[in-house]
Amino acid sequence: MNPTLIVRGARVLDPLVAQPRPPVRDIVISGDRIASVAENVPVAAGVKIVDGKDMLAIPGLVSAHYHSHDTLLKGCFAPMPLEAWLLHAVPLNYPQRSREEVRARVLIGALEALKSGITTLQDMATVHPFDPGEVDTI
Repeated sequence: MNPTLIVRGARVLDPLVAQPRPPVRDIVISGDRIASVAENVPVAAGVKIVDGKDMLAIPGLVSAHYHSHDTLLKGCFAPMPLEAWLLHAVPLNYPQRSREEVRARVLIGALEALKSGITTLQDMATVHPFDPGEVDTI
């Protein structure tokens, strides 16, 4: 597959290699995959170039404990201890949410995650009984 994008001259962190300063490399992307990371990659006609100078490229981050149902609650509560917050944020009669609301909160949360470098997350998505339709929406 031919490259479709090259990130030129970024410092590329390899978390498996001890290095005082990550080396400058080009990142070659073909379609939706990183095809290679190398020095001074030749550029073919029609390939988009993104300047990575003074940037640090890192592997995507993983969030192993995330709650998409909290996405729409940001700023709704004054700071309080966790135990008190739980009484307000997850009431016993927490109603089933509409599919539209579930979709909106998941998309907002996905954008926030990607903006922060999170590419994988485990969504503890529900606070009511399991609903396969809601999981499909998510």
